[in-house]
Amino acid sequence: MNEVGSLQTIWHYGGEYDRGPDGIKVKGDEKGCGGNARLLDIGYRAIAGFELCHPLPVVNGKTVGLNFVDKNAQLAAEYMRGILARRRSNAP
Repeated sequence: MNEVGSLQTIWHYGGEYDRGPDGIKVKGDEKGCGGNARLLDIGYRAIAGFELCHPLPVVNGKTVGLNFVDKNAQLAAEYMRGILARRRSNAP
């Protein structure tokens, strides 16, 4: 990451998300979302893209539909906005 620095133009994060009583939770083992926010420390000011890049789950014998994808994209964006806001508020 440090080798590329501010020359990096895009990064992505994935995973599945759900809203719980304590806010949005990342389901599974996606750890890049918060960790990659470190890019701000090296001058990154470009695009963060969400991708749902694994097979869609099967619930009650049927593959989930686009509503599952839409929900995860919306929650992922909200989750990332929260991470970035916290990072900016802790900035010197």
